Amino acid sequence: MNDLDRIEHELQHRKLNHDEFERFAQDQLSAIYPGFTPIPGGTDWGRDGDIATPSEDATPARVLITASRTLDGVRANMLRGIRSMNNHGVAVDRIVLANPAHLDLRSREKLARSALKAGARLDASDVFERGFFASRLRRDGYWRERLLGLSSEPISLARVAPEVAESPWGHIPLVARDDDLFALDGPDDLIVVGRPGVGKSRLLGEIEDVAFVDPALASEQLVKDLRWLGPATVVVDDASLHIDIVRRLVALRRAEPDVFRYRIVCASWPEELERLIVELPGARAHEIGLIERGPMDQLLRLMGLSGGLARAEIMDQSEGRPGWAVALADPLLRSGEVTSLVNGRALLGNVRRYLVRAGLETETMDLFAVMSAVGSVVDDELSDLALEVGLSRVDAIRAIERWARGGLVDVREFYEQQDRSTRRFTVRPPMLARVLVAERVFDSRFPVIDFDRLAERWPDRGFRLAEVAIDSALLGSSSARSAAEHLTVKMLTGDAGSTEDRVELAIAYSRLGPSEATFVIDLARSSFDSVLDSGSYQAWMFDPIVKLAATVAKWHPTIDSAYGILFDACGLDDRPPHSHPESAIRQIAALVQDYHPEVPRDADTRYVLLSALEAWLSAAPDAKNAGRVVAAVAGVVLDLAVDGAHADPANPRSIQLYRGIVSPSEMRRIHDDAGPRLMALLDAGQAEVEITLIDAAREWLRVGGGFERSFGRESPEEEKAAAREIGWSLARQLMDRNDLSLAGILKLRSLIDIFDLPASIDIPAGIEPIVRDSPYTSSDFEAEERTLVEDIRSVGASWADEPCDRVIQRLVLLRGELNRANITWPNRIAIACEGIATSAASPVDWLVEAMKSDLMPDAFVFAEKAYEQGQLDDERLDCLLNDARTRHASVSLLLQSDSEPGDRILEVLQPSDYQALWLPCLRGEIEEPLMRDLLTKTSNDVRAMAAVAFFAGRRRQDDWTPGVMQADWLEALWHLQPGKLNAARDYELEQLLGYLAVHFPDVLVGIVKRAIRSEIESGGRVDQALPHRGWDQLQFLPPVSKSDVRNEFKDSPIASWVLNRHLVGTDVAWLEHAIDLGEMSVDEAISYCGGLSDRPPVEALALALIPRGAAPEQIAAVMQWGTFTGERSTNYQSFIDELQSLLDDVGVDESVRAVAEAGIAGFSKARDEAAASERESRIRGEL
Repeated sequence: MNDLDRIEHELQHRKLNHDEFERFAQDQLSAIYPGFTPIPGGTDWGRDGDIATPSEDATPARVLITASRTLDGVRANMLRGIRSMNNHGVAVDRIVLANPAHLDLRSREKLARSALKAGARLDASDVFERGFFASRLRRDGYWRERLLGLSSEPISLARVAPEVAESPWGHIPLVARDDDLFALDGPDDLIVVGRPGVGKSRLLGEIEDVAFVDPALASEQLVKDLRWLGPATVVVDDASLHIDIVRRLVALRRAEPDVFRYRIVCASWPEELERLIVELPGARAHEIGLIERGPMDQLLRLMGLSGGLARAEIMDQSEGRPGWAVALADPLLRSGEVTSLVNGRALLGNVRRYLVRAGLETETMDLFAVMSAVGSVVDDELSDLALEVGLSRVDAIRAIERWARGGLVDVREFYEQQDRSTRRFTVRPPMLARVLVAERVFDSRFPVIDFDRLAERWPDRGFRLAEVAIDSALLGSSSARSAAEHLTVKMLTGDAGSTEDRVELAIAYSRLGPSEATFVIDLARSSFDSVLDSGSYQAWMFDPIVKLAATVAKWHPTIDSAYGILFDACGLDDRPPHSHPESAIRQIAALVQDYHPEVPRDADTRYVLLSALEAWLSAAPDAKNAGRVVAAVAGVVLDLAVDGAHADPANPRSIQLYRGIVSPSEMRRIHDDAGPRLMALLDAGQAEVEITLIDAAREWLRVGGGFERSFGRESPEEEKAAAREIGWSLARQLMDRNDLSLAGILKLRSLIDIFDLPASIDIPAGIEPIVRDSPYTSSDFEAEERTLVEDIRSVGASWADEPCDRVIQRLVLLRGELNRANITWPNRIAIACEGIATSAASPVDWLVEAMKSDLMPDAFVFAEKAYEQGQLDDERLDCLLNDARTRHASVSLLLQSDSEPGDRILEVLQPSDYQALWLPCLRGEIEEPLMRDLLTKTSNDVRAMAAVAFFAGRRRQDDWTPGVMQADWLEALWHLQPGKLNAARDYELEQLLGYLAVHFPDVLVGIVKRAIRSEIESGGRVDQALPHRGWDQLQFLPPVSKSDVRNEFKDSPIASWVLNRHLVGTDVAWLEHAIDLGEMSVDEAISYCGGLSDRPPVEALALALIPRGAAPEQIAAVMQWGTFTGERSTNYQSFIDELQSLLDDVGVDESVRAVAEAGIAGFSKARDEAAASERESRIRGEL
């Protein structure tokens, strides 16, 4: 047996002296844990050492050492030690085990479970077993001889790479490396390359009968060790740094082939491949790639890292390098130390180790610090970049090339101009860029980079430089703060940059502290007031400022001015919050409700928000829409729900949704603290809070009733009991008030009925039918609805004899209360007006009062009755027609009344009345004489609108014809401008244009010509001359018509571009016709096939155009024109599949074959490139 294998054998079988093994283990652990303190036997109370933690208050980790070689023996010793420490009053939290047993991942997990039951925490990384000690003994001759009685002579070979054998994570299984393992197999020499941190050494350790050369010991000892060990494979790690060892291995094998039969495997970085090929000319090369986030996430979970935020951060920093991921996670798991991870120093340490080994340290670090500071550089900027650190352009390019091969610089080619491509260089990963600036620019005692002058020499990067200075300050660089302040103030008070740039910089700057946050909020307040003072604003204009204010409020809750902006914006924003997450009220709600399972919630946030609201009301009691703001914010304060939507660390395209309810104690606090304060606002005159409080009681009772089952989860009984308790308490307080509005009474009545509360509430007499609950929960709801309508009409009829002004005012108030109570269907006010109109002596008097009191359109029935009775004069009719709320009904009244509308409808009808005309057309209610008058006696725009409505009302008859109206209908259509008839639906115009293309192509050509010419003459957009899908109907024109309209605009580039791509569609015959007549070239014909919707089948194009001189690649390229969804690689594969199906046809035409073969070759390459790009995006977590 050779010396190397004897180490493992002796550790496994030799009777070890326990005291010697304990001292040996203590010696080795001292090198790993600087805070390790050995404890001599007799005073240890079950432990053999302590490891101090960074926190003075934390319990030290307890070290337990045993010479036991079995899982059961190790477990028994561990449990005895924990018991002894507990019995002697020694606090135990985390423990560390050291022993010569062989413990795989499953064994470690068993030990961890046993320790947990005994009250201690054992992490898999805190178990040091046989593999670790064997590697240490191979390199430590003194302890090898003393502990095992073996020779102390150096051993230059190892079965496992030392950094793997001695890593606490060497036992973690490989992930996503099956293909690589298969590639490693074989008898031939191999050069394995991979970016730093991809895990080359760990992977090579899986090769059977392998030996790693230890360069530090590979002197004359190497030959001797090779003779007695006789490995099948010899690995030289970092081979480019040890070319002499590679040459020696080659020479030995050549000199004594009968003795040295090993294969040589060299591991290095991609940039060293060519150099190693020279040394091993017959070797096969294999590159180990990066790993996607799914397997990386699996690896981190195997390590015991459960936190999603930590895993996401590690994957962001390591970007597919499992070795780096393990190194970044190690301090987090072993000691809970997170600083080096979040400030990037741990990542920089891994990068620096690679750079030093590769001979790329100081100068290149400064070069890439500048690149990181300015964000990215393109080819034309490389000379300027090199000058910043005193390098030549050539040296800079060489350095960038090496960093790029190592995966530390991203190189993207793009077209700066149509005929000129350039490259953009960016440091990767982003955290490396951040920490490079912090360390090389701000933390260095003698920085090479002059940051202040950097901003002068790169003036277009001002915002970027300000942000990196802020980043550096946040990463702990104290000298960066002054630079951050100077640049930020300069950029935010100047005129440069977009609104988005300025807001993002302000958000970043506010993170530095309260004073910086106050500075940016003051600027935001000025900007907000400026927009407001302009008098011309919309809610979306405040969104960037709202985003900034919400961020400041989140990080610095004591800055009341941030809340002031949010409240003011909330009062100005009438957009529906559910579809506008950027709105102020949604941003306010997020402050209270946003939830992540790993981030502690601040339970005081809702009370800080409420205090800010009270202060805002006190300072500005007359603020615009203050009541609406109070109601909205009160709803947020009273809401029991918390929710969140966060990206899955393993797949950022997958969103993890969270929703839950606050704890019972927090529920009671909301009731006891926020409830009375909101009641006080109601007492002070903030009437809008009433409905919010009732809605909150309803929601609390809903939760208490067990109806809150987020994602199927049943609420715990304690939650439901607390919610029922506070819900009923709040409802009871509201019912005891004597100042409730009608809406409040109605909502409380609904509450009592739904939750079967032991209470009742009185409804004002005389209006019960109008405020009766909707009947739609009943099984016979239709009958109940008929009864409800009749009862409401009866109430209305009973009011017909009262003064109309008093009744109308009553109805206005009732409508407001019904809307607030959300009782909106059926329209009770309109039904009541029907009852009044039926019994009223003079409907016109009621109409006049309704128009004055803003009861329209609910009271339009009075207009209908007045019209029937001949009481509606032209003046009042004009008023109704000029009111947007009643115009549709008024036009419909004129069109559908039994009396003769005469010329009146012809005078008042406008193109915007399309919907009012279309519906009676659909119903067949427009008589032929009236339709003929509409088509012939109105303005041209109205004639065209009537013609469209006439067609759209055909009830989708496939064999429809205009019949006797054809001449007038076609004449009216000559005046149609399809792109300007906004009242018509696009699909209706699309169907009309398609009908004309087939049946009346000359009419369609005339319409298209006039529409395009009108856009050109008015300076408009040609593509808006027709509706989007209307353009597609041009493909159905006959060839002569297509050529006619094409030739009309051949001198207009834009019109020609739009037309030609829609005229083709799927009509290959027209292309043949036009080419043969010399109207277009083959290249032009192919370019016209790239329409935005339909395109010709590639087979038809091949048959038509290949014989006419088209190249197969041109025809195949047509397939990728248009709009596609999903991954590009999937789209390319679908093209390949389609072309392959053409090749598989028996007797395929040679033209089709040529196109299919060319397309498959081109799309296969494009697919592979797209797949590589998509994989890179998945590794980086990019969407």
